[in-house]
Amino acid sequence: MASRLPGLTGFLAWVGVAAALALPALWAHLAHADTTAWLLHPDQGLQQPLSHLISCAWVHANTAHLLANLAGVVIMCLLAWLARVDLTHAGLWLLSWPLTHLALLLDPRLHSYFGMSGVLHAGITLLALHIVRQNNTVSAIPSWTGWILLLGVPLKCVLENPRLLPLIDRPELGMQVAPLSHVSGFIVACLVWLATRIPRGPAKSRP
Repeated sequence: MASRLPGLTGFLAWVGVAAALALPALWAHLAHADTTAWLLHPDQGLQQPLSHLISCAWVHANTAHLLANLAGVVIMCLLAWLARVDLTHAGLWLLSWPLTHLALLLDPRLHSYFGMSGVLHAGITLLALHIVRQNNTVSAIPSWTGWILLLGVPLKCVLENPRLLPLIDRPELGMQVAPLSHVSGFIVACLVWLATRIPRGPAKSRP
């Protein structure tokens, strides 16, 4: 029981982040809320409320867009359970949420951005890193699955937008999407994960 508790704590934390993403988005859609004030405007840089780095994830263009992202949230929670995700990676996913959108401010070609796909790409990247790091010792998912995910995310980013366009058409969603948010999510997730791996200096002994 004690050995399962850390994994359970990490999973519950992961579900908490997922719920923070999904539930406000679902409410906003069902309530037909006016979410124009929640959008992120990369072309405005930091001349906008920093809360937009969070709130833009709750805005969706239509039902298909929302359902696609909610499906991604559910799948990632299932993977998180199988991978026995820990509290650290759940915390890194939460940190990646605003940082993924902050990185989008580097591309002023985008007038507005909304949706949670960038944050989802950050999440799947962190799960992949966790699975690879566990090396089958804790995770119920083999480490090679983590490598496939870790290599598959950047490959997907390249294939879907080789010309680095700010927007591309997604007819199945009835909208245009900003694929650079996927790149941003992947890079941010790798960077915050690497930051936790920086070796700390030896503790100074007291005289």
